[in-house]
Amino acid sequence: MVQKAYGWALWIMPKVEKFPKSYRFSIGQSLVTASIELFSPPWYSLSVRAKLRQR
Repeated sequence: MVQKAYGWALWIMPKVEKFPKSYRFSIGQSLVTASIELFSPPWYSLSVRAKLRQR
């Protein structure tokens, strides 16, 4: 599962960079954030995840 999630993250990042500017910062950011959250263990609280996203 981790390998597939990592593979997805590696695949989606260059794709998002090619999005038009208006989509890159809305839809693209959501895709990247969701991809990163795949690596977050499920026991992390929502507040910890929110702090990680702000970095």
